Amino acid sequence: MIRALFVFALIIAVAQAFVTPATQALSAAKVEAPQMSFDSFAEIAQSSQMIASNAGDFGGALFPVFGLATLGAIILVLAPPLRDD
Repeated sequence: MIRALFVFALIIAVAQAFVTPATQALSAAKVEAPQMSFDSFAEIAQSSQMIASNAGDFGGALFPVFGLATLGAIILVLAPPLRDD
C-alpha cells in the first residue's frame, strides 16, 4: 500500500513539473520573431571562414585520432572476456 502511494505521489510530482505557472505563461503578444537581415548572414559567413581556414587548424587530425584511440581503449578494457572459464 505504501509503495502504491509513493508511486502515485511520484506520478503527481512529475506531472506537476511540466505545468507552467500562470504568472510565467507567455502570451502571443509578447513573443516577437527575431529580425534577421542579409547583412547578418554575410557576417556569419565571413566569421566562419576566419575560424578554420585550412585543414591544419585546431591540431588537424590530432584530436580525432586520439579520441578514437581512447574510445577503442575504453571498449577494450570494459569488454567481457570472450572465452568460457
